[in-house]
Amino acid sequence: MSYSLSDHVNAVETLMVGARQTVNSKLTDLSAEDRILRASLILEEAMEAIHALGVDFVLGKFLDAGQENVNPVEYLDACCDMTVIATGGLVSMGLSNVFEQALQRVDANNLTKLEGERRYNELGKLLKPPHYKPVVLTDLVEKCK
Repeated sequence: MSYSLSDHVNAVETLMVGARQTVNSKLTDLSAEDRILRASLILEEAMEAIHALGVDFVLGKFLDAGQENVNPVEYLDACCDMTVIATGGLVSMGLSNVFEQALQRVDANNLTKLEGERRYNELGKLLKPPHYKPVVLTDLVEKCK
């Protein structure tokens, strides 16, 4: 059985309606309460993923908690939950109908970072090359109004 991005968006929307969270089909300014809820959900799931990687976050620094604290099952769950939370943010703001197009553009744009000489920061993150141009999503947001 295949599971599409639109299946995922529909499942998240159903969950949000059941949880009495804001759902919009057009671009909407979220209330302070909705913005704070979305931010707290993002942080909660991100911290669960960090913990499942066997990493502690103390006083703004990442510390290795040891390989014995790595939990692949919890990490998979946290990553899936982060996807649900991110999708929920798009649903609440009224941007879910352009999610697939935006994701395609972001993926294609990220791959341009591999062109030319690759540079990395001290943690191993691939840095944007000098020719890098930000992805254009403005027209997709406009379609949601």
